[in-house]
Amino acid sequence: MNGARMRGEGFPDGIFYHWVWAHVKGSKVFLTVKEIDGPMGQGRMFKAEDWDSMNGGPAFNIADPALSIHPET
Repeated sequence: MNGARMRGEGFPDGIFYHWVWAHVKGSKVFLTVKEIDGPMGQGRMFKAEDWDSMNGGPAFNIADPALSIHPET
């Protein structure tokens, strides 16, 4: 067995390989999600709060998910 079975159609359903950057500023934490590049991803990047889990997925156009967002280091 190779892990859990996932239901869905990929990125719109939250099924994709990614990294998460956390930036802590005072008592606040800001998360940026970065999909992997290459054959398994498209390198899309977005703020975690822009994923609308209550309504079933990203609250942005998945073809242009703000690729200019870069996490603070």
